[in-house]
Amino acid sequence: MSLAWSPALAGSLGSLLAGLATGLGALPILGIGRSAHRYQGMMLGFAAGAKVSVIMSQIVPDLDRRSAGPSQLALILGLCLMMVLDIALA
Repeated sequence: MSLAWSPALAGSLGSLLAGLATGLGALPILGIGRSAHRYQGMMLGFAAGAKVSVIMSQIVPDLDRRSAGPSQLALILGLCLMMVLDIALA
């Protein structure tokens, strides 16, 4: 019996685990309660640092290793989309 997973199954399982981790990460807010505003800046800074570390350690080096065209285009389009959303929703 082969234990090879299809890419769709692996992606679905990874998405499920990410969703569960998000819920687990939200639990401290329930414990903080009314004083959550006091800690909001610290928690947002931690989340931003985690995202920057993923970009610097995973995405940017990958742009050099593979064909840079599609990866660079996707990165630029994603950044532009986030800037437009930031301006539109601010």
